Amino acid sequence: MNLAIATLLGLSLSLNGCRIFVEVRDGDVFFSFESGFDNWAARGIDVGAGGTLHWSVTTSTQLAREGASSLRFELNNFGGDGKIWIERPFRFDSARTRRVTVRFAFASADLGTVGNFRILAGVRGSPPGSGTHLTPLAQDDTGNGRTTESGYQWMDKSYTFTLESLPPNPPGTQGEVWILIGVWGTSNAHRSYFVDSLHVTFEG
Repeated sequence: MNLAIATLLGLSLSLNGCRIFVEVRDGDVFFSFESGFDNWAARGIDVGAGGTLHWSVTTSTQLAREGASSLRFELNNFGGDGKIWIERPFRFDSARTRRVTVRFAFASADLGTVGNFRILAGVRGSPPGSGTHLTPLAQDDTGNGRTTESGYQWMDKSYTFTLESLPPNPPGTQGEVWILIGVWGTSNAHRSYFVDSLHVTFEG
């Protein structure tokens, strides 16, 4: 996380049990993944009994949009319907904040439109407990816009959500949301993707 931006926005980190929250006033929070996961947690669902589908989310210096590192998402989805993502809880002023925008750089080597995976990005009132909870978070496919082999290409992704449309939060958690970003394996393939320069913006 860019601590200079956090200081300017009046953000603070607070520990609640085992969960680290970012308490947010209206403004932008930036994550560069230069020093690790920045307290984002990696999860996978529908990855087979006992996790038989190989998957991982790791920091990587193979590619980066800014700085020297990014997050690498790898999913071997042969015979599966795997969904892998990172998530992090945020607290905000529920009386003022109405929208949240998630922006990030996404690198893909997928060509054309056939057999691509889907990008997962969204906001929930609680962490997903099953694959069906992630279905509404499916966004555009992972194609990089090229029709001939050209390696990984960086693309800018941006999604805006209204907080009124979230599923109700459990009692006592008003003003708490979970941001999720990842990929959904929608074809039989072994793929890797990269995420960098992540912005989460809360607006009134």
